[in-house]
Amino acid sequence: MGGASLDEFLNCIVVLDTRSPYVYIGTLENHDDMFITLRDAMVHDCTESPITREQYVTEVKKLGPRVSRKRIKVKNAEIISLSRLDDVVAA
Repeated sequence: MGGASLDEFLNCIVVLDTRSPYVYIGTLENHDDMFITLRDAMVHDCTESPITREQYVTEVKKLGPRVSRKRIKVKNAEIISLSRLDDVVAA
């Protein structure tokens, strides 16, 4: 996922969907060929929740993020998609 195209997401709150059951939400601080770095982030394990990934992200959009990590790095190879939290459509 590295590359200059991610620069448009810098300093935005983003949602990272991954190959794992985890979803990450935080402010995109940095990116390179190996990792995306989020600050003021939250990590959610979808296997430990009765709601779907989409329901969880929509809930965060409505209520706002609850920061649980000052900074995290996520391997680019694990990321399926990246979007701004502002671009999530809350029903």
